[in-house]
Amino acid sequence: ENFHKCGGFVFHASEAEAVAWVERMRSAERETPAVTYTIDNQAVVNTLMAAARESDNRQVILDLSAFPNRRYNQASGLESANWIRNKWTQLAGIRRDISVEFFNHPSNVSPQPSVIMTIRGSSLPNEIVVLGAHQDSINGGGSTLTAPGADDDASGIACLTEMIRVMTSKSFRPARTVKFMAYA
Repeated sequence: ENFHKCGGFVFHASEAEAVAWVERMRSAERETPAVTYTIDNQAVVNTLMAAARESDNRQVILDLSAFPNRRYNQASGLESANWIRNKWTQLAGIRRDISVEFFNHPSNVSPQPSVIMTIRGSSLPNEIVVLGAHQDSINGGGSTLTAPGADDDASGIACLTEMIRVMTSKSFRPARTVKFMAYA
């Protein structure tokens, strides 16, 4: 509250209090893990990673940073959301197991839509994995000022976009449904 930070920020009055909190969280996780799974798909991951291209990742950052800003209530915020949707739709190609859509927020919350690409899972479609980054950018000096946001968060959207490019170019079909989200 004092620092006007997101909900992930936790303040502790002392180091001892912070350490005790971490230990309680670790203990609770050992007692009832939130999720149980194994990581056993390294061969596929390595193959996909080998296809990633820094130049494509950089180009998405440059393209998004070319907007004056991507603030949720500015025209360029809507234009950049359209750019992301069009890019992801192009990458999806003709695959019937992939959809790309806008999620329209109430207009008094955000006129900028979020973009959601869904790749339907091949064997566990009701289990959903969400990968996301925020698409907007802001200049703290004023809402209409230039805010290219290469690191806030064009880089996050670029990483998602490169994952999508690699997955679709390799015809990868995940077992679980994967939702890529560019949050407004």
